[in-house]
Amino acid sequence: MAGVAAYSALADGVAGGYLHADAWLIAMRLLESSADAGGDPERGVMWAERTAESVEVAESLAGDRPVVHNLSIGADNPAIGRTDRTAWSVSADVLAWNGGQGRVLVVAGGNADTITDPADYPYINLGPSYLQQPGQAWNVLTVGGYSALGALTVEDTSMGYPAPLARPGQLSPHSRTAAVANSPIKPDIVMEAGNTGPGGGLENPEAQGLSILTLRSTAGGSASLLRRTYKTSPAAAAASNALAQIAAAHPDLAPATWRALLVHTARWPEAAVAQFPDRRDLLRSFGYGVPRTELAMASDSNRPVMIYEGSLRPSRRIRSKPDRQADFIEIPFPEDELHAIGDSIVELTVTLSYFAEPTDNLTRRAYVGGRLRWDLQGPSETGDGFRARINRVVHEQGVTPGAGSYPWVIPADDRSRGTLQHDHTTVPAANIAGTRLLAVYPVLGWWEDAREGWEKDLPYSVVVSVDLGEVELDIHTLVAAALLPISVPVRHSP
Repeated sequence: MAGVAAYSALADGVAGGYLHADAWLIAMRLLESSADAGGDPERGVMWAERTAESVEVAESLAGDRPVVHNLSIGADNPAIGRTDRTAWSVSADVLAWNGGQGRVLVVAGGNADTITDPADYPYINLGPSYLQQPGQAWNVLTVGGYSALGALTVEDTSMGYPAPLARPGQLSPHSRTAAVANSPIKPDIVMEAGNTGPGGGLENPEAQGLSILTLRSTAGGSASLLRRTYKTSPAAAAASNALAQIAAAHPDLAPATWRALLVHTARWPEAAVAQFPDRRDLLRSFGYGVPRTELAMASDSNRPVMIYEGSLRPSRRIRSKPDRQADFIEIPFPEDELHAIGDSIVELTVTLSYFAEPTDNLTRRAYVGGRLRWDLQGPSETGDGFRARINRVVHEQGVTPGAGSYPWVIPADDRSRGTLQHDHTTVPAANIAGTRLLAVYPVLGWWEDAREGWEKDLPYSVVVSVDLGEVELDIHTLVAAALLPISVPVRHSP
């Protein structure tokens, strides 16, 4: 996976005669021994401990450089249908929590059973082989696979490869999917995992036009430095490469923000939406969609990207009585300029990212110490009305917010189950004109029942953008100037 993780455009570089690595790599290998009972991750000194040790060693070698950890291995999840948690997934969540500081772990979602009969696609992918552990962990970035590769090369055709199974933009035939609809949305995103052309009882995954070019190890004495790869391991490696570029460009931002910036750009291909008209199948197959790394690096004049890093104390108490707070962050959309293009359709996107503290008690009902949700003041809501709506939710804990916001693509209750919450909508420009309040508010976890949890802060990152599309209007400068004095969110205790 090193070739995919280090080079985002390896094929283009080979064709052009110039290779440029996007990321520096520290390679760690998790080795099993005879004492590992065949690699069963629930027995002996296993993957949980080794993953933690590898993270510690890698960071000691990296020094002050920002680090993104990639885990392109996994194991079947014996906990599906029960707690959906294992020692390995809990360990991954603890590592990503990192004492509240956050740490980016990218995990492959796992590979589906071999498809030799085209009629089995995508039913084999939808079950019963669900995401591998530790991909179900809340705090990791779980990467599944799709494929944009849909054309055989001349050489592929001459070798008799059948027609590609998946159409460009559809689920990769190699990718597993999530099982449970009421868990955090997983996988979080999908990246290229290759296609297949099954026929004659064979999977045929190595056709040049349907697989990914990467580097070959020279340890075996091969004369070639290149080979083909596929499945969710290179998909995870590609996501790690994208995150490494973001971290290198913005080393002063929090790890939660790096993760948010990448997922903020994710969208579902049209072919994926057509393939899975049931939104539940779409979410458990594609997560939030395919990220666009080039958009994750910076703002444009007609696509300002606003970032806020804050923290909340979800279980705060004053003299042992709950005193929960919500953060209300002012988003200064230019009023006159957006009203001037009032009928133009713009895209509004919000992404919340945080890391939650897990418990290693696998039977505990509340797995994480505290959780967060977000909502945005709607087009017809006043600021006071929006505060009242959110404060009622915070105060009563469990009340579903009213329909005062925008027509988001994903229902709020679906997107709000995990530590990475992303949504977008398209609306007339006039509907977002003027300052809007974005609320980040707490949902209780096991901190509420632990006195030490009453004093714990939960850091978070919010990314908001508006994309004017084809409209040539520089609103970036206006937004940047308006954001300058806003350094602290407006807080209100219910």
